[in-house]
Amino acid sequence: MQETYFAPPERTAIQDIQKFTSSITSHPDFLLIAEKMPEPFVLLDKHRQIVFANRAFLNLLNLESPELIQGLRVGEAVGCLRAKVMEAGCGTSEYCATCGAVNAILTGLKGTENQQECRIILADGVTSLDLEVKASPMNGNGSQMVLFFVKDVSDKKRRSALDRIFFHDILNTAGGLKGVFDVLSFTTPEEKDELLKMGAGISETLLDEILAQKDLSAAENNELSVSKTEIDSLELLQQVYEVYSKHPVSRNKSLKLDPHTVSINIQSDKTLLKRVLGNLVKNALEASKTGDVVTLGALKVKGEITYWVHNPAFIPRNIQLQIFQRSFSTKGSGRGLGTYSINLLTTKYLGGRVTFVSDENTGTIFRIILPA
Repeated sequence: MQETYFAPPERTAIQDIQKFTSSITSHPDFLLIAEKMPEPFVLLDKHRQIVFANRAFLNLLNLESPELIQGLRVGEAVGCLRAKVMEAGCGTSEYCATCGAVNAILTGLKGTENQQECRIILADGVTSLDLEVKASPMNGNGSQMVLFFVKDVSDKKRRSALDRIFFHDILNTAGGLKGVFDVLSFTTPEEKDELLKMGAGISETLLDEILAQKDLSAAENNELSVSKTEIDSLELLQQVYEVYSKHPVSRNKSLKLDPHTVSINIQSDKTLLKRVLGNLVKNALEASKTGDVVTLGALKVKGEITYWVHNPAFIPRNIQLQIFQRSFSTKGSGRGLGTYSINLLTTKYLGGRVTFVSDENTGTIFRIILPA
């Protein structure tokens, strides 16, 4: 038997699936109803394999023929990155334990209707889908089956994230800027100079938040232009350090630049790389507790440069399995763009890759690895 970390690995022989598919599609009433339903759905057998897919589901995947996905599981049909981790396929990897689709299907196969949200990273490692899924149990072919409905809510999630950024984060920053100017007329000249410096810093943060969202939207729409120039690896990291060592997120925490950081010239887009590294540092500081030290550095290994950020906090395993998914976050509804944007910009536009390790004893290290 093939190995699994979650759902059962057994499969129905394709010949048996084809035979059952022929028997149900021979009923014209079934086909008429199924093809007229606007909601994408598939009929799954007891081993979570596709027996039938309606036209709306095929259109969702830009497919012409249902035979192309017959016998596959949902993740395999959609192109989920995690569906290839284990030889037994969709539902059997450690990652699948956190998948809303697999959990809904397993609940449906036990006879209970179940609806969940599902976040999928596609095979390219960067494209993400946000889905609402529902599994409705039914009997067929002498065993339990599931009608599995899918609704793509990626655009809804994007709008929700945009609302959160502009109506929460940016308004908060703008409110802080307004507060600085409100008290300027009541201060001494010395205090006024200090407030003006503070206001300048807040203004820079506000502009950066707006530009970050602009870049992310352009990146997702394949409209982001990359302008590579020669960059000194140490100088860039020093600039990131200067920004975040004085940032409100570092209050009561320490930011340290590793003294062994290499100084070499690399070719990359300075603005995007600085944004990626800034996101890493900000995430690390947000995850840290009062008194913690966050360290950043860079080293060269075999023709590549690795930027790294370490913080003492441990990421629980169930959270690790969902990092880089677009809408997932431990910070609450509508969050979760941090690690997603880091992965998207690094992989798709900077020509690099993102890795991380997290250990209860040593903490968490995120790495951005780029050609040197």
